[in-house]
Amino acid sequence: MISSLPLDLQLLIFLLVKILFIIGAFLYLIFSFVVVRQIYLMRSTLITPFSNVILLVGFIHLFFAFSVLFIFIAVL
Repeated sequence: MISSLPLDLQLLIFLLVKILFIIGAFLYLIFSFVVVRQIYLMRSTLITPFSNVILLVGFIHLFFAFSVLFIFIAVL
């Protein structure tokens, strides 16, 4: 790819994009923790047979959020 930007500026932009992706993944992980906490609170106040399935989906969501953060840190 032919670019008119100097190499230092390209590396700076790439580093900025990497940092923004990692920050975004970390915020998504915090959001995932909040979701699991809300599901747990809902489960203690509203008891249904379906609440275990919802809690499982919340923990799967939390696992994927950890995975995304790990992949962003490892690959980028």
